[in-house]
Amino acid sequence: LRRAALAAVAALAWLTPAAAADHAVAIMYHRFGEDRYPSTSIKLQQFEAHLQELSTGGYTVLPLSDVMARIRARAPLPDRAVVITLDDAFRSVYTEAWPRLQRAGFPFSLFVATETLDLKGPDYMTWDQVRELKRAGLGIAFNAKEMTRAEASTALTKKSMTSILYLLGITDNEIQAMGY
Repeated sequence: LRRAALAAVAALAWLTPAAAADHAVAIMYHRFGEDRYPSTSIKLQQFEAHLQELSTGGYTVLPLSDVMARIRARAPLPDRAVVITLDDAFRSVYTEAWPRLQRAGFPFSLFVATETLDLKGPDYMTWDQVRELKRAGLGIAFNAKEMTRAEASTALTKKSMTSILYLLGITDNEIQAMGY
């Protein structure tokens, strides 16, 4: 009986409309359908299931720039707000993810490692493909150089976090209010 009562309370809590959120969940992907890289690649069937859940599960997928603007303005976000980010500009972002995200109507932000694109490797997008995504209205951000493992391990120091916040357009006062 106690277990049934707890389940009923949990169900009622789920049905109660939530207050507007002050945060969003970011979902980050790297590669799509590239079985050679299982630790950084999602199977296409799994990715399609994610998109289906985002489409039907009561989520609001927003561009990263919109989320950041609302946070800066202290404006509420929709409940269950989600941002999709794709890292490193692998070719499968262009050939596999983008068509599926377009069909779903979902915006995303692409974080491009510029050095890697300059090397013109076969696993990476071309600069023309990146420009095409930009012209389509997608958010593009650039890493000026790839980080070594040691640099990555210190990437979330206050100094680097402050630099990231500046890149996102957050003001000095807002950064200080965040404790950085």
